[in-house]
Parts: sequence; C-alpha cells; structure tokens
Amino acid sequence: MWDTIQGNHPVEVIGLKGKRVSKIACGMKHTLAILESGELYSWGWNCRGQLGLGDDKDRYEPTKISSLEMHIVRTISCGSYYSMAVLGGSNDGDLYSWGSNYDGQLGQRSGGPIQVEIPIVVEALLGKRIMAISCGYYHSLAITGANPS
Repeated sequence: MWDTIQGNHPVEVIGLKGKRVSKIACGMKHTLAILESGELYSWGWNCRGQLGLGDDKDRYEPTKISSLEMHIVRTISCGSYYSMAVLGGSNDGDLYSWGSNYDGQLGQRSGGPIQVEIPIVVEALLGKRIMAISCGYYHSLAITGANPS
C-alpha cells in the first residue's frame, strides 16, 4: 500500500527497492531519479506532463520514462512544472525537455504556450554538447562544452 501522508522522517522509496539510484532531482511536486543503468524514473504531481509519461495523470510510485529507455540519461533537473535531461552514450550532450512551456522554459520553438507530455530534444541546442543544466521556477540554464572529436 502506498502512503501519501506527510511524514517527519525519511522512508524508503518502495518502487525503487533493490535499484541503485545515481542522481535525483525534485521539482515543486514531482521527482526524477536516474538509476546507475542510465534509466530515468519519475513520480509525483503531473498536471502539466512534467513526469514525461505521455499523459497528465499523477503517479504515486516511480515509473520508468519509456520514451527514453533506449538512451542513457546522464543528468537531470526539475523546474516547477517541467523537467529536463541530458543524455549520455551515443547521444552524449543532447538536451531533452518536457512539461509546461508557458514561459518558454523548455527551449522549444512554439507560437504560444504549450504542454509537452513526453521528452523531446531541444533543437536549438542540437550540435552543442550540454555539460550541465539547471531549472528554475519558470526558466532554464544550460552550460555547453566542446564536442568530442
């Protein structure tokens, strides 16, 4: 049984039991976790698609982001209602974003506010190697580095 009651002490995330987490990021009401294998999981509030699961339904347990399962995720960051991930492996340095883009925080070209429910590449930064990202409430930052030859 899943406990949705607030507590005052740490508890194990049952849905990740036996899995080794390498990185974790928290947004306003959602969480992302990268496993040592490079798989990405999300859970929490999902009103704007910030979990990257193809819908806007909340999740009370960690759920694998299947649209990225063929990739290795290197780093993550969460904003208020959106998320970002930088890939490793053969797509090293590619930046993906999803969730609310009402203020352009996803870096996606659009004619107005949009909601993205699955991770999509930030085309404006293709060809740049993203080294680090940081998501704020309604803005994002990326540090680029040299592409490997």
